[in-house]
This record gives sequence, structure tokens and C-alpha cells, in this order.
Amino acid sequence: MISLATAPLAVAAARAGGGEVPQPAPAFARIVLEGDSITSTTPCQADNHDGFYSHTWTDEHPSLVTFVSAQGSRVVGGAGYNGDLADNSTNALAAKVAQDLAHDPDLLTVKIGVNDLSSTGCKVPTYLQRLRDWAAQIRGAGVKIAYASPTPIETGSEVDQAESDYYMAKWNALWTTHDIRNPAVWGQWADYYIPLGEHPFFRQTTGWTSEGIHPSGPVNNPAKGQFYLKASFDAAMATLLDPSRVNAAGPYQSVWNAFGPFTDLAPGVPITRRVTLAGLAWAGHAGGVSVSGGDAAVQTNGKIAPGWAYNGDTVDLTFTPSASYAADASIQLTIGGETRTLTYRTAANVAPAAYQHGDIVGVPEGDSALTLTGLTFAEGIAVVVIRASDTAPATAVKLNGVNLTRRRREAAQYTGGIEIWDGPVAAGSNHTLAVTYPAWTSNRVVSYGTITGGSFVTATGNAPMYAGEPHLFPAVTVPANGIAVAAFLEYGGASIAPGSFYPGTTPTDAGRTVHNSETLGIALGTRPVSGQASVNFAFGSYPRVIAVYAAG
Repeated sequence: MISLATAPLAVAAARAGGGEVPQPAPAFARIVLEGDSITSTTPCQADNHDGFYSHTWTDEHPSLVTFVSAQGSRVVGGAGYNGDLADNSTNALAAKVAQDLAHDPDLLTVKIGVNDLSSTGCKVPTYLQRLRDWAAQIRGAGVKIAYASPTPIETGSEVDQAESDYYMAKWNALWTTHDIRNPAVWGQWADYYIPLGEHPFFRQTTGWTSEGIHPSGPVNNPAKGQFYLKASFDAAMATLLDPSRVNAAGPYQSVWNAFGPFTDLAPGVPITRRVTLAGLAWAGHAGGVSVSGGDAAVQTNGKIAPGWAYNGDTVDLTFTPSASYAADASIQLTIGGETRTLTYRTAANVAPAAYQHGDIVGVPEGDSALTLTGLTFAEGIAVVVIRASDTAPATAVKLNGVNLTRRRREAAQYTGGIEIWDGPVAAGSNHTLAVTYPAWTSNRVVSYGTITGGSFVTATGNAPMYAGEPHLFPAVTVPANGIAVAAFLEYGGASIAPGSFYPGTTPTDAGRTVHNSETLGIALGTRPVSGQASVNFAFGSYPRVIAVYAAG
């Protein structure tokens, strides 16, 4: 039988030799989330749940019994080692063993170390030995431990350069001198490893923390650090809650799909794919991540060859497809113990689709019918975006008496609904557009234009409630030489600033109308590349839609 303390290492050794040791898959139904103020300000705090990966995750899993026990300023604590004095703080993991075990958990996750490594009284070997001492008590009670590595820090309002340098020297030593990605190391105090502190976002960007230490929230904002902690934690925990993956050699199919294969790529234009791993064996896989073929290259957590692959790792793949049209180029990608050949095909030599804008018209409140005459369209697909009621969609949209097709509708209370319609149109400057609403409607706004040289692919949208900027659209895949049209429904006071699109989406127009001192308008933009459109606009609830068109 494999003992609890050595199970990850024994399983890893068996895989490395080509065999596989069956490992029973426990069912985790009661989970304690431990850590410091990066995990939670206070245990089971009642507010600011969207500011922490831990509380957001527990809110999303109501079927589990979960306890966020983390506390600000928490350390591992324990005996003195390596010339360091004992740390008998009451706010230490060592002092909370009985309290955590009282919840009768099956699994305890712990992200700890920033306060320990910041202290001049705690050398790295002391930190690691205290983890071993603490974990022996938790694991001795039959509880599994998932250890999450500490995050880096940067200079800020609470951290000067000397403090940052001191901490980062210790932090870097965790992966170099002390090799904590190796299960022979972390397996001494944990059963599973979650690479929260290794996300490349923390080392490749700035601004993810407001004061140098704490990754900021909210978790749904990709400019903030808690967003990336949540992404890594989600991937690791989803796998730990899936008994079918306990000894899996490779990741989920969705991970492979994110890497490819892809078609309709721009010839000779490098592509980059950033993917979070999930679905690997619970204790990770010695095979790591590697690639061959062409100029393909991979990095795991911003490093070229960090060794093992773990659920929650961030993998960046770069590759340049063929410089010729309609040509294939292949790579061999290895993730853990599985290798697949992925083929990337460039687009045929066709003229790109384009969007030719007409106008955005704001019309005061009125009865059910709205008619606009003398409109100019090019030859192609007429694209019409309208503001409608939040409770009742438009009855019909007709161009020259012919029905257009509604591609997507999203709605939010107070703001209203936004709908995108399209249909074929001939070039001309005397077109008539008629919009029929089910009843009297306030603040009617209509945008119109033409997709030239394209065909409809798909449309999507969303309507988040009470969100701050950046207001994100759902991610879309835009084919090579294609284009996406994004529309955002604005709402606010008479003087509110219009919405503006972030880089990656080209702003086209913004039009609005005012009724009873309230502004409603549409901000329109286009994207020639895949990804997420995003808008800078005031806090609130704003629906948005985006339609994708392929060339040809």
C-alpha cells in the first residue's frame, strides 16, 4: 500500500517508468480553504466575495460543504529552525489545526507563504519545515492537502524596492534551490500541488495589485490578479472533483481543443495560445509540456522547461503557420503522458470581409412602428442593431419590406434590450428600414451598416448585472479575413460619457437619445481577430451582442 505521505512520488515514479499505480479516488465533499489575506480577509467573510478566488469558488459550488478559514496576516507558524526563533502566533496554521479539523474536511487547500517569506525571522528552509510539521497533523487525521504556491510581490504603496528584492530572492529560491515543483519536495507536506503563485501574469505585467502584495479583485476582471488565481484554482479543483482523472495521462479534451487544430489562419502570421491545464492526474505528470515542429515553442508559467505538468499550469504555445494560402503545417504537442499532432491550415486567398457603417440614429419615444427612409447601404449583408424593451423583443425588422433575421438578443432591467438583425441588401441610397415594436417604446436607437464580402457565422452576447469596467463581451473566434461587429447598449444620465472600446476592437460609432434626463445609446465597434471585445463605461447593467462574419 502507498502511504499518504509518499503517494504522489510513488505514482509519479511509476508513470515515469511507463507503468501506472492504481490510486483510489477519494470523494471530496467537505473542503476547507486555508491561507492568508490573499485567500480571505477574515474566515467566511460575509461581503466582498467577488474580491477573492476562494469565496467566489465556494459560492459557485453550493453542493459542497466548504469553509473559508483563511485570515489576513496568517503564517505557517511553529517551531524554530535554522537559527530562526519559534513562531507561536495565534494567527498561524499551526495554531488552527484543531479548528480546521473540527470542520471534518476531506480536503484542505492552503495558499500560504507571503507573510512567512517576507519576515526576516523565517528562512526558506524554516518555512518548508514548518509546512511539514503542520501537514503531519492534518494528514494524520486522514485529510488530503492541496498546497498552492505563494504569489510574488512587486513594489507598491506598502512595498519598497529593498523589501521586494528581499522577498523575491526567497520566492525565486523556492523553484530553483528548493525545487518545490518536484513531488519529491512538495509531497512531504501535501498530496496535490496547485501552481497559483506561478501564473505568468504576475511576472509579465504590473498593476495586478494596488499596493504590491495582494492580487486585486474582482475575480471577473482580467486586468486584476484575483482573476488569474481563480482561473488556476478552478482548473485544479475541477480535476480534483473528477474521480475519473485521478491517474489521467493527459488533459481534458477541451484543453486540446484550445490548442488546435485551427483553420482559416492568416498566412505567415504567428499565433499564440494561452491555455490553463486541467484534467491531468491529480498529483500531476512527470511528462511536463513540450512541442516540436516548425518554430513551435511552449512555456509553462512563463518558463521554458519547468518540469512536471500540473492542473492549473498556464501554457503558452507560439507557432507560425505556413506563409502560403490554403496550406497545412503540423506540430507535435506533448502534455503529460499524451502526445498529439495538431495541424494548422491557412486561409484561402480571398478578399477580407469588411463592415461599412451607415449611422446610429437616436429617436425619441414613440408608438410601435419606427420607419427610417433614404438610407444608404453597400452590396452585401445589412446589419441592423436596435434598442428594444427589456421585457419584449422587437416584432419585426424589415428592409424595403423584406424581413431581416434576428441573430441575437440580450436584455437587462432598466437598460433595455439590444438586438442584432441582418439580411441581404443591394447597393443604393434610398432604402427604407422599418422596425416594429410590440408597444410604445422610449429611447429608440438604431444602428445600420453593411458587411461586404462576407457571410454570417455566429452571434452571441451577454448581459452581466451590476458590473464595472472593463465590460467584457463573450469571446468569439473570427475566421481569417473575417470580421466581428460588436454592439454595447449604454444607459445613464444625460451627461454620461459615451462608451469606448479597448484595444483589439476598433470603435465605429456611438449614437444616443435622451428621454426624461436618461440617456440610451449604442456603442459600435469591429474586430478582425478572435478574442473578447471590451468597453470602458460606467458601472451598471448593460447588455451587449456580437456577430461574426467570414470572408467570401
